[in-house]
Amino acid sequence: MRRTLSILAAGAALGVLLHPAPAHAAPRPEFQLPFSCNEEWRGFTRSDHSPNPNSLDFVQVSSPTGESPILSAGSPILASYAGRVRFAGWDPDSGPVGSPGGPDKQGAGWYVVIDHGPAGYPGWGTSYFHMIEQPAVVTGQTVATGQLIGRVGSTGHSSGPHLHYQQWEGTPSNTLAAYFNGQPAGVAIGAAKVIRSYNCPTSDGARTRFADLDGDGRDEIISVGVNGDVVAYRNLGWDAPKVYDGPASKLVAQGFTDPARTKFADLDGDGRDEILSLQRNGDVVAYRNLGWDAPKVYDGPASKLVAQGFAAPDWTRFGDLDGDGRDEIITIGVNGDVIAYRNLGWDAPKVYDGPASKLVAQGFRDPTRTYFADLDGDGRDEIITGGDNVIAYRNRGWDQAKVYDGPDSKLVAQGFTDVARTHFAKVDGDRREEIVSNLRSGDVIAYRNRGWEQPKVYDGPDSKLVAQGFTG
Repeated sequence: MRRTLSILAAGAALGVLLHPAPAHAAPRPEFQLPFSCNEEWRGFTRSDHSPNPNSLDFVQVSSPTGESPILSAGSPILASYAGRVRFAGWDPDSGPVGSPGGPDKQGAGWYVVIDHGPAGYPGWGTSYFHMIEQPAVVTGQTVATGQLIGRVGSTGHSSGPHLHYQQWEGTPSNTLAAYFNGQPAGVAIGAAKVIRSYNCPTSDGARTRFADLDGDGRDEIISVGVNGDVVAYRNLGWDAPKVYDGPASKLVAQGFTDPARTKFADLDGDGRDEILSLQRNGDVVAYRNLGWDAPKVYDGPASKLVAQGFAAPDWTRFGDLDGDGRDEIITIGVNGDVIAYRNLGWDAPKVYDGPASKLVAQGFRDPTRTYFADLDGDGRDEIITGGDNVIAYRNRGWDQAKVYDGPDSKLVAQGFTDVARTHFAKVDGDRREEIVSNLRSGDVIAYRNRGWEQPKVYDGPDSKLVAQGFTG
């Protein structure tokens, strides 16, 4: 619900040269829906949408059949991709600053335009109109994918709270069909479509992982390289000078270029973890562990599709909740609900299937602070919330109304404020997982699990340096 004239005027006023659109000289960035992870928004357009029908309006979904301007108003607007803010401010065609929307108003109201191409190059860009208030960013500022840039409103020429959104190349007038998460939005004229956001946080420290690759009950430390190489350093035992040492390592897989979408879990119950790829279309593909002595522990042909619909990597976890030695797949919802899908076995058509699931916990709204690990050594993973205070909720069994319940919990550690660099791993092989801090210096410190009945499961003096050089 927007004319492009004022954007062009604002660009000219700022001395920005709006070049003719190149013929896709630069690859399209992997744009994300400009809303919080896992939220659903209804996108629609019309034949007379300005500057063309590729422009989209978004209203937040309130039910499977309805949309809610009330929910939309004030909702965070996130950058679809990293870039530099070309303009952030008030459109002069909208009347007095802060004017509410209405048929007598013109222009974008409060709005933001972001360039996503290299400096000085007329590449790709995105535009966000009708914000409720002054944007959260300023002209010239560099922004990251998923960064808050403003909130949904109805300023300027607007019929109600919504976000008018454009993806363009070269100039905002060259608005092209939108893509989100690598897939076409597919919003047709007169046919609204609900789209889920995968604009999710990517954890710092995501290139360092822990998993048991050789089946001895002790986790290896693993580095997922920038080039897609996956290198595992074998666990030499708690009493070794260093638990992990460079020479005791090998290349175990290749082609895993996205560390956030690379997971490890034991799917077949043989004690050796598989490697999994969470693909952008939601497919989860598992590559079976062929053994430490195989030329490659993971090889492409020994793989299968094990689940679908899990496109948000930071909201997807694996853990053994029922104690059968096979990991469940777990999703943490934007509303704080934690849903576990039971592992049906490697030979099932799908290892994870929707009906074999249950709500296991509530109130876990921050996936970056949520972990699954076996703290008491009974073979069933606890759910843990991290931070300065690390709180573990004991696993009460799959057949309980809720696997995790608030009163059955305790403070197990303190001072682990860098949640993205905090891990849980079976370092000493006693079935109880240690808490591990991957420092920005590259040092890896493990704090030994002293038992559930201790005043604190983890205590500072009972720790050691187990590896060095793991900065990612």
